[in-house]
Parts: sequence; C-alpha cells; structure tokens
Amino acid sequence: LERAIPLKLPAINEGRRKTEGQMLAEFTECLPGYLGRLYDIVGAALATIPKITARNKLRMADTGRWLMACEPHTGLAPGSFIRALLKAQDDVFVERAQNDVVVGKLLNLVYKEPFEGTVQDLFDRIVPGYKEPTKYFPATPQHLSKHLARLKPAMAKAALHFAWLAKTRKGRRIRIWQTGQEDQP
Repeated sequence: LERAIPLKLPAINEGRRKTEGQMLAEFTECLPGYLGRLYDIVGAALATIPKITARNKLRMADTGRWLMACEPHTGLAPGSFIRALLKAQDDVFVERAQNDVVVGKLLNLVYKEPFEGTVQDLFDRIVPGYKEPTKYFPATPQHLSKHLARLKPAMAKAALHFAWLAKTRKGRRIRIWQTGQEDQP
C-alpha cells in the first residue's frame, strides 16, 4: 500500500450522471487545455527536479521528488501533493486494518488490557472454537505470525501495536496493545 497512489472517487449523484457519449464529448472539448497545462507543468518540473531533495516520508522517494518538482508550477501550496498522498495512504492503511477479521478479533482481545503470551496462546484465543481453517483466519500459529507481520504497518496506523518478545520453551512470545496502553504491565 505504500507503493500505491490510492484514489477514492465520490459517487455521482443521480441528477449529475451522464452517458458515456456526453462524457467523451466534454472530455474531447477540454482535452487540449488540460493537455497543454499538463505539458507546461511537466516541462517546468523537468527543469526543477535536479534541484529537489526529497525530505518526505514516502516509500516512493522518486515519486516524492517528482511531486515536489511539479508542485510549484501548479499554484498549490508547498507540500500539498505529499500531504494529500500521505493522507490517502494512511486512510487506506487504516481501512485495510479495520476490515481485517484478525485485527477485529485482536482489538476485542486488547480492549481493556494488552495481551502477552505465545503465538499459540494468541491463536487459541482469536480463532473461532472450531479448528477448521477458514478463508478469514490463518490456519496455524505460523500463518498468524506471518499475517501479523504483513499487517504491522496498517495496524499501527489503526492504533494497534505488537512486539515480538523473547522466545521460550513454549514458543515465541508476543505482546499486543492499543495506543494508550503502553504503560500498562
């Protein structure tokens, strides 16, 4: 998700909907102006980009440099592109975490206090009573570990955190908590 530029398009109200023919006619009419403006911005950005040093949190550093080079030629306030992109990515991360069934179980588990135990303990607590694998839950504690590792950035943006603790004879230990529970034992 950090390597994407997410776009969320609003629904078109019933009274504003158009046929494909109407949209194409309007687009064809506007295209020369849009294309000309786009070429002006790209040309100016090509001259500016060698002077740009990316100082942002984007995983896509070259994209960040390109956005920073384009921005002064658009009339937008400095940092607008980067802020918008980071916000869109954060929103997608939080939505991804909130829609994950495992994360939902974890949020219920640590609602009042952090969880600390082995991955097997965690698996036994959050997987439904039957042990049959489902498409929503990891099939084994090892799959759960991998699932959590993949979701760690999204979980953190949704205020849910975990840390690996020392390995014991019973297995690898894990601590899971929500933001605000850091100081609890």
